[in-house]
Amino acid sequence: MASLPEQQEIVAVLDRLLGREEEVRQSAESVLAAIDSMKQSILARAFHGELGA
Repeated sequence: MASLPEQQEIVAVLDRLLGREEEVRQSAESVLAAIDSMKQSILARAFHGELGA
């Protein structure tokens, strides 16, 4: 079994990784929402004949 300081370091590393994972997940959700918004905007412009060649 790892010593107490080693266990504490492992926990600290895991906490940092989990925090980073949450940041990445939130960023990905933001990007997906932006893509969906752009897609809706492009479709609306296309249906209104506002897209140029």
